[in-house]
Amino acid sequence: MIRSFIFAILTVFTIQTAVAQQNGIVQGTVSGVDGTIPAASIFIENTKFQTITDDSGKYKLILPQGDYTIVISSIGNKKIKNKISIKSAKNTILNVSLKPTSTELNEIHVKRKSAIQEVKESPFNVVALDAKSKYNTTLDLGHLLAKASGVKIREAGGCRW
Repeated sequence: MIRSFIFAILTVFTIQTAVAQQNGIVQGTVSGVDGTIPAASIFIENTKFQTITDDSGKYKLILPQGDYTIVISSIGNKKIKNKISIKSAKNTILNVSLKPTSTELNEIHVKRKSAIQEVKESPFNVVALDAKSKYNTTLDLGHLLAKASGVKIREAGGCRW
């Protein structure tokens, strides 16, 4: 019983070691004009392998042996593509310096209509009264509202329809 248990443990370690030796590591630092670049995106084309750089611009990817295209990019910098070859149980160092890029935006025009203009153009039956034109007149609020179409003012108590 103990022999079979020891055999099982040794088998697991042997398989794990054999699988681990088929992988290689690509690592390095991503820098720019102002120093290292944190949160730069690193991914391997046509695979799901990806990572981002840490606060000091360093990254590390564990990949199966083979030939890959690594893509390194960051906002405000030009994207870089490099061919790499991963050998089993070997470290590949790839330090990259990204060059800044600029994007020119077209100008933006902001237009707004006044509140009175929006009401006048609304599809509802609404009357807009411009209080500025009535500012220094002798009209009180009741007389001003009476000039609006669809508004009836009660002069005495009661309701007349």
